[in-house]
Amino acid sequence: MKRKLQSKTKASVLIAVLGIIALVSALLVSFLWEATDRIRYNGLAQNGGDLRERAYGALEVSLASIAQIAEIDNGLRATSQGWGDPLHYAGFTPYDDCEVSVTCTDESAKLPLAAMNAQQISTLFEQMDLSSSDADKLAQSLIDWMDDNDTAQLDGMDGDDYEKAEIPCKPSNMVPRSWEEFALMDRFPAFFRDEKGAPTQLFTDFTNAVSLYNDAGVNVNDASDLVLNVLGELGGFEWEQAVKNMEGFDGIRGTADDKILASASDLGTGSAPLATFSAQLIRLRVVASRGETHFALDILLKYSGPAKVTNAATGTSTKLSGGYEDFPDNPESVLAYPFTILQLTETRMAP
Repeated sequence: MKRKLQSKTKASVLIAVLGIIALVSALLVSFLWEATDRIRYNGLAQNGGDLRERAYGALEVSLASIAQIAEIDNGLRATSQGWGDPLHYAGFTPYDDCEVSVTCTDESAKLPLAAMNAQQISTLFEQMDLSSSDADKLAQSLIDWMDDNDTAQLDGMDGDDYEKAEIPCKPSNMVPRSWEEFALMDRFPAFFRDEKGAPTQLFTDFTNAVSLYNDAGVNVNDASDLVLNVLGELGGFEWEQAVKNMEGFDGIRGTADDKILASASDLGTGSAPLATFSAQLIRLRVVASRGETHFALDILLKYSGPAKVTNAATGTSTKLSGGYEDFPDNPESVLAYPFTILQLTETRMAP
């Protein structure tokens, strides 16, 4: 009887010890998970700051490369000059502890929504395979949204009409500043979103062909086939022949042997409304990566000509000869950089 009691006591103690071990193990696992999350968070924060420095360093190299090309060639006309890949042009040596990439595109090679009228916008949609009726309706809706009055065109919507829409809102009466605005415009959601709400091919093609920030002309030298097609329809020139002229000997656009057009006469017969032959707006994307952690910079630049030195007392400006090391040691001298940053966005991406 005594032995049975001792056995029961030992079993109870063993069960209690096992229970305590299980509880401590659960607490320890919970602590480790929390500690791991904290370590990962602190590590990402540290890596993010380091990657940010790398990204800005690559941005400075890229801007210097683009400025040098513009000075050598007396302007920016096409990415094939070398500024499409500024790090390669600079002979940039990769960092040992991370990867850095720079993508440079010509924003002024897109159609300037701010400078287009209803007929030109309708022509764009027609070249994207919409019927003439649908193209006119979308162009009308877009003009109603952008014009400076609240008076709707025939069968259109404007002003107070949007307060009764499915998503009540007010038209901006200006060029949209984000692609999300098109989801609020009359008629556009049916064409730009599918039944699941995902962007359609029409929306993708539209955003690739149109700029919300370009308010001047289209740089023909970097324009896509769709954009050149629209310009050809508006001006009456043979856009396909213009493409062949620009392709160079290898028959591929965007390579070093491309012919850079300088004036409307290079397009052949016809006029060239909205066409220009130099780059004014440049979009850069810089990404610094280490493992699954990334830091990205998205920048929109306006090229305003070569660097100049302005004497604040006299107001006279002179082109900066040589390099920035030649900047005069004069308190009255003001340096005008060749670029103006119109937009800059930082993005951290982490697992």
